[in-house]
Amino acid sequence: MAMKMIRNEEGYTTVLFCFVILVMLAMAGLIIDSGMLMIAKMQLDDATEIAVESAVLQSYDLDRYNLDGTYDLIDSEVEAKTYEYLNKNMENVLVTGMFFHPTKLNEVTVTTQVEIKTHFMMIFGKDKNTIKSEIRVFLHD
Repeated sequence: MAMKMIRNEEGYTTVLFCFVILVMLAMAGLIIDSGMLMIAKMQLDDATEIAVESAVLQSYDLDRYNLDGTYDLIDSEVEAKTYEYLNKNMENVLVTGMFFHPTKLNEVTVTTQVEIKTHFMMIFGKDKNTIKSEIRVFLHD
């Protein structure tokens, strides 16, 4: 009788099926979260680029035209307009760095970041991911 119970493999398929379903759900959740993070990265890149380009185009001094064909940027205006446009295009964006190139007076590099809430990764203790973007913009003729 004991040998009969050991060799009884009924229900094996059900256990295997449940395990496969759990693995497939985990993969689907990770794919969805990864897709959301990729979309957020593209949105952050676009929002940063649009904000910086708009700020640069509206913040140069026409009276200070350089011999090499560039204009001098008014740094304080670029910074203020970048913040303004970023907040209009995307919520909760932080500007972590703004660098005005010392020798190229018409070039600015802006670094931004945003925290994105994840849904499935929350199970593993990671409920937020930080997405970063760095955009370099220069004004030319």
